Amino acid sequence: MPGRFAVVLFALFVFVLPTSAQVPTAGEHIQVTLVEVPVNVVDRAGDAVKGLTLANFELLDNGQHRAITHFDAIDLSANAKKQSGLAAAAGSRNFLLLFDLNNSAPGTLARAREAARNFVNSAGVTGDHIGVAGFSAETGFHLLTSFTSDMKLVSAAVEAVGAPKMFQPADPLLLSSIELREQANLAEQRGTPNAQRLAEDLRDFGRNIERAANDIQRQYVMRTLDAYTEVARLLNRVPGRKQVIILSEGFDAKMIHGREQLSSADARDEQTLIESGSSWRVDTDNRFGNSQAAGDLQNMIEVCRRSDVVLHAIDIRGVRGSTELQDHRPAAISNESLFLLTHDTGGMVFKNTNNIDEDFRRLLRSQEVVYVLGFEAPSNSPGKFHELKVKLVNVPSAHALHRAGYFENTVGGSEIERTLSAAEIITHQIPSSDLGVRMLATPFPRRDGRAQVPVIVEVNGPMVMRAARANHIQSEVFIYAFDEKNIVRDFVHQSMALDVNKLRDRLQRGVRVYETLMLPPGRYSVRALVRAGSQPLYGYNDATIDVPAFDQAFVLGGSAIDEQPGAWVPVKPPDRQGVPRDYPFLMDGASLVPWAAPVLRSGVATRVGLYVDNVPAEQVNVIASIDGQETLVRIASRTTGPDGTAKLVLDFVPPTLPPGEHQLTLRVPGASAHDATVVPFALR
Repeated sequence: MPGRFAVVLFALFVFVLPTSAQVPTAGEHIQVTLVEVPVNVVDRAGDAVKGLTLANFELLDNGQHRAITHFDAIDLSANAKKQSGLAAAAGSRNFLLLFDLNNSAPGTLARAREAARNFVNSAGVTGDHIGVAGFSAETGFHLLTSFTSDMKLVSAAVEAVGAPKMFQPADPLLLSSIELREQANLAEQRGTPNAQRLAEDLRDFGRNIERAANDIQRQYVMRTLDAYTEVARLLNRVPGRKQVIILSEGFDAKMIHGREQLSSADARDEQTLIESGSSWRVDTDNRFGNSQAAGDLQNMIEVCRRSDVVLHAIDIRGVRGSTELQDHRPAAISNESLFLLTHDTGGMVFKNTNNIDEDFRRLLRSQEVVYVLGFEAPSNSPGKFHELKVKLVNVPSAHALHRAGYFENTVGGSEIERTLSAAEIITHQIPSSDLGVRMLATPFPRRDGRAQVPVIVEVNGPMVMRAARANHIQSEVFIYAFDEKNIVRDFVHQSMALDVNKLRDRLQRGVRVYETLMLPPGRYSVRALVRAGSQPLYGYNDATIDVPAFDQAFVLGGSAIDEQPGAWVPVKPPDRQGVPRDYPFLMDGASLVPWAAPVLRSGVATRVGLYVDNVPAEQVNVIASIDGQETLVRIASRTTGPDGTAKLVLDFVPPTLPPGEHQLTLRVPGASAHDATVVPFALR
């Protein structure tokens, strides 16, 4: 969530990276973290200032100058958003569309949904990530999507928000108290016997009902503030610029700071009661504000600022008159409440306009450039908050927008935090090596137009055992295939419960997960994330694969064959609709188990599988090389499957090479569309 008033926000996140920036003394351990601080610089008109360099910035951490060791300028207006990793995550924009179901009538909510759909499908957010959530005091905060670039998914989520059955008015008694006040005024005007006394009794009755109604509405408001505070805490772990766009009509601001207009008839009536010694009949919270609600507001603002969350608000009611006849309230009240929510978080309020689409466009224009400042800082107090200040050098008439600070790395978190953290790692391809994870994906085209893509994920056993609690390991595997537009085309998710006592021997080798994706022709980034333990350990790996059409001559892939698959803990996939059950690594009735991360020895023979599409097996010739130097392989067996795939087993003896990582390249002359594949291996 972004911005400083009328402009953008910044974001920041912390990742622990190995570095020798500081040398600990004996008995002392100092962990150094790389802190990246995205900053927006805007001029007086609220437009982004472009063309700045490292020399234009100074950075203070708890008042101490930090050397800026990493610097990047990302121009989001150019849609150059195809980066990945930490810098891309820091500079990316994350928009959370938060629909306020408590303070939105069905008609205005429909307008908001339409504008949100237009925003989601506009070119201005290409490469950005959008999440959708709803909130009501009754049901709380509900996250419909994580931050994603799949705009079809986001559009579907927007459609699901705000169904009429989900709409609950926050204050159903307010009209009753207004009606009672009107009845009192009418009785006094009639001049009937005891009219004055009757009018006063009715006014007292109305005041009591209104006080009760205000108490109810104030509870709704305080729940709303608590929910926004919780949203900020949840988003604290998400890297990138986190901008919550609240779509709401707002609530009555006097629930927090008291009556806005002290010259109103109600205020004069209260003043008369006070002067006559009947102050006990005055709702002081209504007149002067509620201290608890004001405290909740300040706490929400502080959590937002510390979590790099900026609240923006769009008044979905649109242009208002001086008085809304529908609810007998001054129109400015709701606008005032939206201002209270957003201003001190650095956000903007868009109000008094019927063009919500233009409100979204104005928000994007103010955030076209982000400068990412990185520095290295010691981290030895997890959870400690550091105040940050960014100063501009030789940039007149401009100011920097950035978060208030950052927290030193912490672990654990709620389920929503865990979901968002996992989504960010996969979306931004963020290196995560708590767990050693290797992956192999090989496409096998089919006549129906989609390819069967078996994916094998190997997890380092000793590393995953660190997540054990009471000799049990709860873990999950997420595998996603992103196309070239960064849209998810297929995914699988599998939970694993591992009993260390029963599996200890095989866990010394590791866990091997078997899964299958179904993909149409095209190029894909296949990404695998493993999460283990209640205070999660993460391991990530990815690979780029090309899925050919069924009739293309194409080298599909190759892999070393594991001769001892029983040494691993195998995790087989459950049946999934539309996924064939046949095992593609099958030759002459024997199942071959590809090795995602083979470890070989010089002079010790191993078998290698090679898979070629639309070339008869008897016509396949293989030319092999290691790290660019030609080497020998021998075709031990070959067969052509019923789908036309040539499957070969090669005998390969690694020559004497230095220990470490190497690449075996297998080229098949005649497979013109894609005539080679690489088999990585380690030599020991």
